Amino acid sequence: ALKTDTGEIDWRQEEDIFGTQLSVSEQQGVILMTYQAVRHNFFRLPSEIGGRLAAFGVNDGRRLWEVKADYQTRPFINGYVVYTQEGAWNLLTGQPVPFSFDRSYGCGQISAGAHLLLFRSATLGYFDLSRNVGVENFGGIRTSCWINAIPAGGLVLVPDGSSHCQCSYQMRSWLALEPSE
Repeated sequence: ALKTDTGEIDWRQEEDIFGTQLSVSEQQGVILMTYQAVRHNFFRLPSEIGGRLAAFGVNDGRRLWEVKADYQTRPFINGYVVYTQEGAWNLLTGQPVPFSFDRSYGCGQISAGAHLLLFRSATLGYFDLSRNVGVENFGGIRTSCWINAIPAGGLVLVPDGSSHCQCSYQMRSWLALEPSE
C-alpha cells in the first residue's frame, strides 16, 4: 500500500498472495483478495484457478481471514457482506452469511446496488436483497455477456446487450427501470 500524499510504501504484504483481483471497502477498512472468476471455461484464464477469498486490513495489511470458496462470478462487497453467485460471507470475519442464489442460464457478471443484484438469467434477472424472495426476471430483454445492467441513482439502466448476439430475444432496446411505490 502506498501513502497517498508521498507515494512511499506504507506497508507491504507478501505472505501467500494468490489473487488477481482486489476490492476495497474504505468504509469497513478491508481489502478483499479474490480471483476474477467467470462462469464459463472458454473465458477462464489459466491464472484464474479460484477457490479462495482472503481479507486484509487497509491500514496495516494484516490478514484478517481466509476461506475456501468455489465461485463463478466476481465477488463484490455490499456493506458488511461479500456476495458471489455461490455464497456470501461476512466481510469482517469471513463467516458464511445465509444466502441462496440460483439463476437460469447466462454468462456475465453480477452488478449490484445497495439492495439489488442484476445479472443475466436467460433474460434480465434480479435479486432484491431487501425482500430476499429469490431470483426474479424482467422478460423479453437480456443483458450482455458482461455487465450492462447498472443500478444508478435509484434507477436500473440497461443499454441493449443483444444487438451483436445470435441469441433471439424479443426486445433489442435500451431501457430504464424505476422502483414502484
